[in-house]
Amino acid sequence: MYNSIQTLREKDVTKRVGILWSKDEEVQLLCELFQKMSLEDISRIHQRTFRGILLRRNMMIHQDIKKNMREEEICNKYNISELEYQMILSENSEKIKKKSKEEIHEERIAKLETEITIMNRTLLEIRDYLKLLTISNNVNKNPFEDDDFLFHSTN
Repeated sequence: MYNSIQTLREKDVTKRVGILWSKDEEVQLLCELFQKMSLEDISRIHQRTFRGILLRRNMMIHQDIKKNMREEEICNKYNISELEYQMILSENSEKIKKKSKEEIHEERIAKLETEITIMNRTLLEIRDYLKLLTISNNVNKNPFEDDDFLFHSTN
């Protein structure tokens, strides 16, 4: 990835790839979107890639969605159609779903690890109990008991 960014920065048309966006640059982007400039033209002006402009626009839209801005306002502000808005919204929902699946997976792993720890403790307790039982049986056992048994069985 670093090599591709470096390669893009060597070109005049994309020399600002990977550089943080300033507030002034975001304001300029909003003005250009409102003026219905194409994303290709905007990318040339900002010396960034088409995808970089698209991602920055979508990120700004998501910020406005989080601020509870209405769909109509967002569509007007960014000069996008209702269909584009719905697509951007669904992309965000997919990311949330994926994140939720990852979180669920991590929770399951944590739960299994806890269960394994509990099982290990239980097994150790059983082992210790069996040791005690064995020791207890050996202490209470008549040392001649086995010999007597053998003696009686041979008669």
